[in-house]
Parts: sequence; structure tokens; C-alpha cells
Amino acid sequence: MSQQVIRKISVGKDYKNDAMHYAVGQEVYGGHTIAHIVEEEEKYSIYITKKDMLMPWKDFNKNMSISVEFNYLVEPKGSRSTGKKDIEGQELLLNTDLQNHEYVNRIGKVLSLPLANKYKELKEGYEVIVHHNIFRRFRDVRGKEKNSKNYLSENVYLVQPDQIYAYKKDNEWKALDGFVFVMPIKETKTFSLDAEKPLKGIVKYSNGEFEKEQLIGFRPNSEYEFIIEGQRLYRVPTNSITIKYEHQGNEEEYNPGWAQSS
Repeated sequence: MSQQVIRKISVGKDYKNDAMHYAVGQEVYGGHTIAHIVEEEEKYSIYITKKDMLMPWKDFNKNMSISVEFNYLVEPKGSRSTGKKDIEGQELLLNTDLQNHEYVNRIGKVLSLPLANKYKELKEGYEVIVHHNIFRRFRDVRGKEKNSKNYLSENVYLVQPDQIYAYKKDNEWKALDGFVFVMPIKETKTFSLDAEKPLKGIVKYSNGEFEKEQLIGFRPNSEYEFIIEGQRLYRVPTNSITIKYEHQGNEEEYNPGWAQSS
């Protein structure tokens, strides 16, 4: 099912200063939205929608100076939101704020790979951990509920390579290049008010650059919280890891009860 799914094209020699950029999900004149960017034999064609009506908009000849960005096709695993939980047949509402990213699902399944596949480890059917905005819905300035810019069609999303952080293979999560996922550890100081030690944790999902279960330290504000399969983890860029520690034997992982029940 591999196919060229185009997210964005940029027309012009100077990408940063003079190029015109067109991306799926981008709003254009007259309240229209770019729906599809299609590669044809001699050109790239852009299609727009308004009130569910699809129409051609622009064509760009391949002889022009054009930069093309391709995507993975991903569907959410289960619901797009984690704001509801079933407990013994009763639905428990955990969140009522549509735009609260903390209750957005971040696990998806790869439906299709781009031909220019950055991550050779990824295969169709693999589960992946993605950016929190991928499956998110929000309200525009008029209060209208809308899908994210990654939305392509019902349950199908365009995901850029840099919006995928980990994948599951043989029932084990593995981080992709540039990241690790870290479990914080409990604070052991008697008079500390903190439940966990700041800027310190144990590698749980490794990309091979750091060993699994390695105790590490990282820079302030480099960690980002994810709840994955009942575990509260931090996604940490590997270039923000400052030190490797030796285990002292008294380190205890900190995973709060509310995360375990998520």
C-alpha cells in the first residue's frame, strides 16, 4: 500500500524567503481549505474544499523549482481521545475540555509508508507514538470544532517523520533516532516536597544510543510527558541528556496511580 502522500509543496528557489508554501489543511482564500496535493505525470495539482465540495485550484509544472514533503499515513489506535474510561461497564468522564492535549490519544497504527521512508525500522501495521496534536480536535476563533491540520479523511492522518517518536516491534516499544523515553524516579530526601527527583530518570524506550534501564540526567524543560500503556514517561531528546549515572541500588521508579489507571 506504499504511496506518495504529499503534505506540502513549496514553489520557488529560495525556500525560506521567496517560496510559496501550500500544505494539506491550510486555509486559503474564500474560506477554502487545501484537501489534497496530487502528483501527476507532468505536474502537481492542488485541490481545495468548501462545505464538502472538492474542486481543483492550482497546478504547478514539474519543470518549476518545487520542494515536496511526504508523509506517513496513520490511524489512531482506538478513540482519538483518552478523556473517557470504562470501569466495570460504567463510562467515567475524565475530561470535558476538547482542546486539552493531555487527553489526546498519542498511539496510532501505520497504514502506509512514503516511498522516501526516513525510518527504515517502520513497517505498515506497526504501532507508533506520535505528537499530541495529530489526533487532536480544537475550536477555531468562531468556536467551530475542527480537526487538526494532519487530518486527511475519516480515521486517517498525515504524519511527518519528525512527529513520530517511537514504534512497537515484537511487543516492545523502541524509540526512534533522536529520542528516548524515561521513567522518573522517586525523591528520597526526607524533607523534600517533590514526589520525584528532578531531571533524572531511567531509560525505558531506547533508540540504541543509550542502554535500556540506564540512569540518566537531562536538561531543564527538555522533557515532555506521555502516558503510554499505564506508564507516565518523559520523552527526552538525546541531545538534552547531560550525564549517565551509576545505579546506587536505591532508585525506585515513580509512576503515579492516576497514570496506571489511564
